[in-house]
Amino acid sequence: MKSKWKNAVEVQGYIFNFGNDERRQLKERISGPNSTHPGTEYIQGELNVATDDEASNVVTIWFQYVPKVWPAKNGKPERENPTYAELARLIDTAKTFESDGAAATKVRVSGNLDVNDFYTREGELASPKRIRGSFVHVLNGPISPNPATFDIECILSNAITKEVDGGEDYLTLKGYTFDFRNAILPFDVNVRIPAAITYFENQDISNANPLVTNIKGNIVSAIVKQEEEVESAFGDPIVNVTTRSVRTWDVTWAAKEPMEWDDESSITKAELKKVLQEREDMLAAEKKRQDEWKASQGSSFSAATPKPKAQHVVEEDEDNDDFPF
Repeated sequence: MKSKWKNAVEVQGYIFNFGNDERRQLKERISGPNSTHPGTEYIQGELNVATDDEASNVVTIWFQYVPKVWPAKNGKPERENPTYAELARLIDTAKTFESDGAAATKVRVSGNLDVNDFYTREGELASPKRIRGSFVHVLNGPISPNPATFDIECILSNAITKEVDGGEDYLTLKGYTFDFRNAILPFDVNVRIPAAITYFENQDISNANPLVTNIKGNIVSAIVKQEEEVESAFGDPIVNVTTRSVRTWDVTWAAKEPMEWDDESSITKAELKKVLQEREDMLAAEKKRQDEWKASQGSSFSAATPKPKAQHVVEEDEDNDDFPF
């Protein structure tokens, strides 16, 4: 299996705000007594970036854990974390688009595609993708024409045509990539370019025939306006206008030569099943932890958690192609 899979995201634009609510606000925090490193100063939360002058495309970046100091490790002394220092400075001094419009501070943020795994109050697993921030720098020049991009090496295992009433059909690709720890991450992206749709359809992508490749594209988060005319028995029709927020990761490029599937140079079938089983084990442990916490809170949560779904355990000699996306 490849030791490192490319998984890179870059976002440029104006700081829109530092989180849409108190719980997700980007701010300095101190780890609690039950954490791995109690009393550690760190920053966590959302940084929302507007990638255009009208703030019609706002992209959210999540900073999970940015410690003030990197601890001593492998003979290296304790050292300050420059990303913490830069985020702290921005929180204190930066102008935001919400308050100052296009005079807001501009930044360039580097990160990666990540998955926010959680269980709903009904006990159902949700795994929406998100951007996990790694580094942030003030942007002094103009914003790139492609301000929010991704560059990912992945295993594509499903391709689904989505039909749109009154619009153009598109293709959704589902598959997997990896984080910096080589933990597997399920994700989906969309394909809207006709030539690209034809290319991926011709690959005959399925669980039995995954496509291992490198894809690139744009992250779009925009407000879409729809108008509907309602005829009247007399006079002019009424025009009803509705708006909705659309967040989509659109593929614009793929490597000319895909990687070999079921090969040690990329990933073998056995290796894929192993990392998928590790993810199942991680999710089962998280479900157990959440259930135990709910039970400790009393009856207010007890009625909201149904029986968990049966876990798929991969036998050592199992040779089917049922990869549970």
